[in-house]
Amino acid sequence: MKKFLVVYNDYDRTKAFVDYIVYRFEKAGFTRVTFDPDFVLILGGDGTFLDACKKIGYDPNILCIGLNFGNLGYFLDVSHNQIDELLNYILKTPKDSLNVEYYNILEAKFLFESNRDPLILHSINEIMFLGKKLARMDLKISTDNGFCQKVSTSHMIVSTSTGSTGINKSNFGPIMLEEYPLLITSFNLAISNGKTENFITNPLIYSSFNIDILNKYGNFEITLDNKEITDIGDVRDITRVELNISDKKIKKLNFLNQKRGAKIREKMIGEE
Repeated sequence: MKKFLVVYNDYDRTKAFVDYIVYRFEKAGFTRVTFDPDFVLILGGDGTFLDACKKIGYDPNILCIGLNFGNLGYFLDVSHNQIDELLNYILKTPKDSLNVEYYNILEAKFLFESNRDPLILHSINEIMFLGKKLARMDLKISTDNGFCQKVSTSHMIVSTSTGSTGINKSNFGPIMLEEYPLLITSFNLAISNGKTENFITNPLIYSSFNIDILNKYGNFEITLDNKEITDIGDVRDITRVELNISDKKIKKLNFLNQKRGAKIREKMIGEE
């Protein structure tokens, strides 16, 4: 494990450390590359982590090592002040003995009315369907075992276990731990005064399901990990989205050996 890629955010406080950290790793015998790395050094916050995972194609063979320069630090929980301990651990620990953890990946397959080729995309936290100016969508949600639910909504979120600790929690979704490769939906409904109210009846918790878009009343956008998808083109062309937990994984160094449940308690509740 000798080659490393560096991904960092554009904040001054991060960029001030990039050259130093790269120098330390190169001095320890590692080689910086721009493609085909053995591991990726991620400097920034959780958003930078999500960007880095997309950059490496959610490849489970590439180890993610994060240094936190952000706020929440759910994914990147190692301080840049711990660079000596981190390097010492990596150098002295056999590759197969490194303490790592894996994150499930959501896979979304888009089918189109125009019969263009299906589009397959991935995310770590969530996929969101957002009606512009509270435009409403009529959806049919179904699973392979025969379950079916129809929903009229202006805002739909489908979260993984990691997403449920963040944005989905703000929509009254449950916190799910990583042992369960599940997806959870939550909805917002448009009401006449132009505001929204939460709709939490019959949420769907499943490992895979399909969303058929029956009607679109106005325009809407779809985001993955809170970023609009540009590859789709005209979202009105979408007829179905097939969602499941992907075979892809993200492998991250758990340098502090912190259990996921304890991390959630510390970040979300404030108790160590």
